[in-house]
Amino acid sequence: MWTTVPEDYDGDYYFHNKQYYHGGKRETGDFEWEGRHYTDRYEHEGKWLYGGKWEHHERKHADRDKEK
Repeated sequence: MWTTVPEDYDGDYYFHNKQYYHGGKRETGDFEWEGRHYTDRYEHEGKWLYGGKWEHHERKHADRDKEK
């Protein structure tokens, strides 16, 4: 779990309650939790998280960043 995504990280993460989660298990489907329906969920340390956002982060390259 991170509070910011490292610049050298290249991969997917789950953003939930201002935290970035990686390396866990994501499932898609129709899930109900606390009376609400969700299309996906993420397992972190044995607990399911609902209501977050699945995103991809590309590693930042020093040469490309200098051109901007």
